[in-house]
Amino acid sequence: AVIALLATRKLVTAMRGRRPETLSVQQRAVAVGELRRLVPAPRPRELGGERIGTDTYERFLSVVEWQPERAAPMLEADLVWRARVKPRACRPEHMPKACAQSGWQVLMVSAASAAPPAEPPPSSQPSAGSSSRWHRFDRLPSLRLLSRSQVARPLHPPHYKPRNVQWRYTKHGLPITLIEVRSWFPERAGKEETAVHTAYMMEHYIRRMQQQQGGRVTRACLLLDMRGFRPATLPYVRICIEILRRHYPGRLGAACFYHVPPYFIPVWKLIRPLLDEEIMNKVHFLPSSVKDTDEAIAWCNHQDVPAS
Repeated sequence: AVIALLATRKLVTAMRGRRPETLSVQQRAVAVGELRRLVPAPRPRELGGERIGTDTYERFLSVVEWQPERAAPMLEADLVWRARVKPRACRPEHMPKACAQSGWQVLMVSAASAAPPAEPPPSSQPSAGSSSRWHRFDRLPSLRLLSRSQVARPLHPPHYKPRNVQWRYTKHGLPITLIEVRSWFPERAGKEETAVHTAYMMEHYIRRMQQQQGGRVTRACLLLDMRGFRPATLPYVRICIEILRRHYPGRLGAACFYHVPPYFIPVWKLIRPLLDEEIMNKVHFLPSSVKDTDEAIAWCNHQDVPAS
């Protein structure tokens, strides 16, 4: 099993070594202009309020070597999907079974200058095996915020954080989400909910992306604690991968796997063909010395991870 894991890491490293040809700013602008001509941006109201800007055209071009004729059918299919699903407008009531689980955890950290709250929010708790300085907010029903009418309305944590806490980021500025595989049961939600929930979480990462060293961060970091992985979830893993590939190209900055069980190695051979080179370049199998989330983030902070 150890030899197989080392071989898998070697394959990932070899794939990561490939780099696309560098294009000038002018060449990229020409490609974006051509793609805009081939696929005009729809009105925001058609996509649930989402605006299709230059960054969207650039991301779709970046995964096909900046060839507009190859990017056009991909972007057209994505816009049809966005008009149907409207991922920017999705809320927990659209996927209640998926949001009720604790597999996907949005990480937050207590603000250094803030005093600890006298009573923690009902949906927050320190994650086992990691520092008590950070919290996870993952369940539904979630936090409640009193409106002026004094009527409590639920707010799902990915779109709201309480006072005195901050979203957690890598040093590169990538928003971090932890996926505890042992707590993920997508079969209870079904394939459609799983797809919408994946898009919902991706939209949350986009909302959290910030300015970093003069440029805007466009990628996210996923930490995957693989303890308790079940091969039965493979059809749903494929759904998540397809959402990333087809609708969020260029959004993944790092996918860090740790606590990988030996029986995952043959399963990886089935997953690997589903990944394109752009995603494969972001996959990292962490060393066995990484024991918890804090150590996984520290490992990621020492790597050359693209933020945009």
